[in-house]
Amino acid sequence: MAPGSTEAVVARARFIDEDIKTCKQNGLEQLVILGAGYDCRPYRLEELKKGTQNHQPRA
Repeated sequence: MAPGSTEAVVARARFIDEDIKTCKQNGLEQLVILGAGYDCRPYRLEELKKGTQNHQPRA
């Protein structure tokens, strides 16, 4: 791996998690997850476990 790539991946995941939490606080009702590698987010984030429809379309 290139130097700094692990930190970049962790920072990107943290940024997305925080953005989703903010959206949930502002009334997010549905979340559509496109792309590999994000499939566990609805199970990992407590904010998404209740009151949010999570969709993960398969190709």
